[in-house]
Amino acid sequence: AELIVPPSLRESHKQGMRRYVETGRSTILGKRLELAARRADGTEFLAVLNDVRIDVPGPPTFVGYLRDLTERKRSEEALHTNLQVQSALNSILELSLAPLTLTEQMEGILDRLFSIPWISLESKGAVFLVEGTPPALVMKAQLGLPNAQQTACANVPIGHCVCGRAASTRQPIFV
Repeated sequence: AELIVPPSLRESHKQGMRRYVETGRSTILGKRLELAARRADGTEFLAVLNDVRIDVPGPPTFVGYLRDLTERKRSEEALHTNLQVQSALNSILELSLAPLTLTEQMEGILDRLFSIPWISLESKGAVFLVEGTPPALVMKAQLGLPNAQQTACANVPIGHCVCGRAASTRQPIFV
């Protein structure tokens, strides 16, 4: 057991074993537990443990069944992320059917996108459309931008600033 118990949990594991030997009481025997375990290479992973005592002559003998939950957790996270995106898309589709102006719809879309936890890093952004001659990015909707930035970014020439450069290259720019 010492091999699979991460260093941070070894002392509490030893105490639990001593307590069981001394009192016959255990907080984990016969229970299904999700906990951190350690691979042979030293990396930690989430596992489920079923620990039972086997009645054999001699000192207490235990058998632990350990199952790696890494893939299951990864799948659960992917499903949760997909559910969040699907929910936001459904909300956006409903919004598109509402009798709203284009600006109101775009502001509503920003609001729904920022409701997705992994998108809402700062919960601020804007929607621009290309208009005019020469063409420029014109802010049509925003959410959470300070007044100074709203003013500065109201009309952005193509090629200027981060947004204008993204428009000129037609590629996302991450900053």
